[in-house]
Amino acid sequence: MPGSYRIDPALRLVHYRYEGVITRDDMIVVARQAITDPLFEVGYRVLIDLTAMTQNAVEAEGVRALAEGVSQTLDQRGPRWQVAVAAPSDVAFGFARMYEMLRSQSPEDVHVFRTLDEACAFLGLDRATLA
Repeated sequence: MPGSYRIDPALRLVHYRYEGVITRDDMIVVARQAITDPLFEVGYRVLIDLTAMTQNAVEAEGVRALAEGVSQTLDQRGPRWQVAVAAPSDVAFGFARMYEMLRSQSPEDVHVFRTLDEACAFLGLDRATLA
């Protein structure tokens, strides 16, 4: 699968990583796996790493479906949480910004960056802790 996640309770972090060709189903399946993981907690910081993505096949409707799914599943479950997306390619950046705008009135505080270093800095993380 081109997507994976890791939950680090010590860092209070959910780290998603996508590589290769990414589809809507890839993103939704991995998101569902993460939020049903016993280690998952609403309020953890979220890092979405798209730096190894080679092609985005998600499309606008997929971004809307993901935003709606997160809204229905998480918005009423807890406090605000921070999300940083590292999206260096123009296409990934554009779709990530679309997600950011769709979630702008939600408890999810989404920010999109071009580099993983910028995304980590926003979350107050040292990139070396991600290894």
